[in-house]
Amino acid sequence: MGELSTAFEEIAITDFRYIRSLNTNGISKLRANLGALEQVLAMISPSGTSALNRVRTFYDLVQMGPDFIEKAMSMPYKFTMQQYRSIFDVYYRAPGSESAAAIKIYNNHLIRLKYLLEGTAES
Repeated sequence: MGELSTAFEEIAITDFRYIRSLNTNGISKLRANLGALEQVLAMISPSGTSALNRVRTFYDLVQMGPDFIEKAMSMPYKFTMQQYRSIFDVYYRAPGSESAAAIKIYNNHLIRLKYLLEGTAES
């Protein structure tokens, strides 16, 4: 069972960057689908209910929006720079985010994230 949940974690977190755009309804759907998957895993294995906590933590960060950086360091799970960056990529890929101001904000977020990750073991 662990292999299945680990494979899903990899897909749900690492491949998050392939989402074209995201809004509050999309986040709600992601979280609902995660809940449905947990129910299926719980029917198959009693340990399946907590197997996706890491994905839930990642989606909590996604729900916070691009300003998740400060809260990310206090979350129970840490992610790679690329995984954190995928959240920015999805949010700043939205129409209208090609402006110079949006690009500057995006780059500032990446610099701040890199600075915060330098002090963590998993980066």
